[in-house]
Amino acid sequence: MRELENVMERASVLKRGDTITREDLPEKLSRKAMGVSRSCSIFREGLSLEELEKDLIVKALEKHKGNQTRAAEYLRITRPTLIYRMEKYGLK
Repeated sequence: MRELENVMERASVLKRGDTITREDLPEKLSRKAMGVSRSCSIFREGLSLEELEKDLIVKALEKHKGNQTRAAEYLRITRPTLIYRMEKYGLK
């Protein structure tokens, strides 16, 4: 999660326009590597770190059938951090 934050922070500093596009991201950061099923059109429109984080949390919870401890371990964050972010995004 921290690595993704660093990539997005760097991209926001080095972006070519008002939004972060796919070209602003490193090549190794593909949709498959990120585990994100959105279409490439999000890159043309820009990318919201909060939406991406929310999607990753939802996918981790789905993968672990709602088990917060396992989802947190999967995301490499603590369970309290997961709960805080779930509350932040209105997830149950």
